[in-house]
Amino acid sequence: MLTHCNAGALATAGYGTALGVIRAAVEAGKKISVIADETRPFLQGARLTAWELQKDNIPVTLICDNMAGYLMSKGEIDAVIVGADRIAANGDVANKIGTYTVAVLARAHNIPFYVAAPVSTVDLTLGDGSLIPIEERDVREITHVKDVQLAPEGVKVRNPAFDITPHELISAIITENGVAEGNYQERLQHWFSSVRAKFMSPERQDISNHLELIGVDDGTLVSWLDSFPLLAGERVKTNLTLIDEQLEDRVLLTSILEWSFVSADPDCALNVLSGSLMWLIGTNLKQFSTMKINAGLC
Repeated sequence: MLTHCNAGALATAGYGTALGVIRAAVEAGKKISVIADETRPFLQGARLTAWELQKDNIPVTLICDNMAGYLMSKGEIDAVIVGADRIAANGDVANKIGTYTVAVLARAHNIPFYVAAPVSTVDLTLGDGSLIPIEERDVREITHVKDVQLAPEGVKVRNPAFDITPHELISAIITENGVAEGNYQERLQHWFSSVRAKFMSPERQDISNHLELIGVDDGTLVSWLDSFPLLAGERVKTNLTLIDEQLEDRVLLTSILEWSFVSADPDCALNVLSGSLMWLIGTNLKQFSTMKINAGLC
């Protein structure tokens, strides 16, 4: 099985996503060996994935990125599994640069290409992958190895950190809610609708309506809200009301809400949201930034 970049405990915490699937297969008694792309230019595969798999005693072979096609042609790769940094509503996937190339190679050799990611990776506000912003990173990642310069001075460099794999090249998207195949848009939407129906108590509906009324209509933010059953409480409703009445800076409000919802721990998210919104009344952005750093320990 080939994997690209690092989608294990070091990058995603806990069990991992793509590596989590591999670990689960091994624990179920399946004989799995892994081929890890080195993942240029930052070498996450060489530095992280290979190390994790060795620690778990899972057979791993490290290759340069440009060797994958050759190994596929020799029948040495049976499947590909990668993680995802973001998934658009139609199932297009943004992941570490080079993922798209691997997907094209897998399709050319009739090898299944799987993506493993939590549902929180899905952004239903983005219709397709073309709307996902792609970061251009420091050119020194390409021209240097640490402090040693390899490329000629002044050469033009491109260094996009991610690429987009079209959903047509993806065999399945594996999440904690199940496996999506075929019509990704319908399945992903269904998952979010199911979460909303399960957790949208009257109190939660009040919160959602309030967010919309005060101008926080970010679909991703609402998705995060729906994913935390512990966030529907009187403290949150009260705090939102107070903020609505006393805080004019809507950008700051949106920032603190978004920051609260990135926590993987619902209790932490609840504490951050309810406590920080109350504390925020009468404070300025500088004070908020200090609080954000201090509270990050949770």
